[in-house]
Amino acid sequence: MARQYTVIAYDIADDRRRTKLFDKLSALGWHKQFSVFECYTTPERLLLAKDAVEELIDPDEDTVIYYHLCEACRKKIERVGIQKGGLADADDDLIII
Repeated sequence: MARQYTVIAYDIADDRRRTKLFDKLSALGWHKQFSVFECYTTPERLLLAKDAVEELIDPDEDTVIYYHLCEACRKKIERVGIQKGGLADADDDLIII
């Protein structure tokens, strides 16, 4: 099953919702910045995660953005400074929520 690379960024107004979202996304990908995760997973698993995210957030107060990157774009990612979590080549299998 083909995997896709997705960067998930979020802005959650409530601390409790933010913590729950962080926990869910931690099972899907790598925490890279304060409100940014990088995920390398199947479209089916990502869809399950998106459904779980929609149940957690308040759409009137919160924002979650999914940036889908093709393989060529993923290979052009530039990183400066320390690396947080995960492998740069993102070849590990991840646990889904």
